[in-house]
Amino acid sequence: MRLIYNRSIGRRLTWGFGVTAVLTFLLGVIAVWEIYKLAAITRDLYEHPFAVSNAVREIRTELFNIHHNMKEIVLEDNEDVRNDKIYEIDRCEERILKAFEVLRNQYLGDKKEVESALSAFKDYEPVSHEVFDLTAQGRWNEARQIALGKAAEQMDLIRERIN
Repeated sequence: MRLIYNRSIGRRLTWGFGVTAVLTFLLGVIAVWEIYKLAAITRDLYEHPFAVSNAVREIRTELFNIHHNMKEIVLEDNEDVRNDKIYEIDRCEERILKAFEVLRNQYLGDKKEVESALSAFKDYEPVSHEVFDLTAQGRWNEARQIALGKAAEQMDLIRERIN
């Protein structure tokens, strides 16, 4: 202790400033290190749970749109409007497939769940095309029965597997 008090005031101030500067530098290094760790955690949070939940939300929304447009197709008499609805269903299917691709890449759980839901969605396509063909042939009652029966059941299966 005497060693410190025997020094001149200038030397003591220099040492005090030096110690303060070193401690401030160490504090800054620790802060930067923690910021990088926080950035990594935020990136992981964004790339996995948010991306997955957004993809599932997108799939649910597009499934609703497909189901709604399918009902419109079997109730619509105007061929141009029907064709517009079919085109919209095709766009919805494309968006769903893109969302499934995100799920394949980002989902951290069992990949079989994603593949099961995708398989159910792909099984819906022949049913929807059957409805399209029947309405094009003017076989409305059969198209309505499939749209409100088999197609609706398949839609429920897809929704169940998405959850």
